[in-house]
Amino acid sequence: MRHRLQDLVDRRFFRKKYDAKKVLTAFSARAGEEVDLDELAAEMVRVVQETMQPADMSLWLQDGIKKG
Repeated sequence: MRHRLQDLVDRRFFRKKYDAKKVLTAFSARAGEEVDLDELAAEMVRVVQETMQPADMSLWLQDGIKKG
């Protein structure tokens, strides 16, 4: 019951925060399933732009993942 009420209050009074939380949760679910690094990077940029609305943004990826 408390979770439902908090969800309602967040949607009503903290709309931007609520929407950002929903978008980030959805991205997190998709990120675990994505295998194409370019697609994942593009989706990450889209999510950050939508939720945080930065004036400028760049994404740096480290090359050379160690394999066991």
